[in-house]
Amino acid sequence: MKKAKNEILLMTILVFLFFIGLFYEEITAILSVFACLFNIIAKNIFSQKAKALNKKGNFNMTIF
Repeated sequence: MKKAKNEILLMTILVFLFFIGLFYEEITAILSVFACLFNIIAKNIFSQKAKALNKKGNFNMTIF
């Protein structure tokens, strides 16, 4: 539940920054939002894959 709240907060901040950037320079705002969205989606996909591998026992994240 806490992760969902953090994601909602981050998306709200992202939309707010998009509209602020839109007033200054349209292309920069759009490109930065796409970069942020790609980053969020990539983190979500890779964290799901890491969890799946960890459940199978094929993935260990211990630091020596």
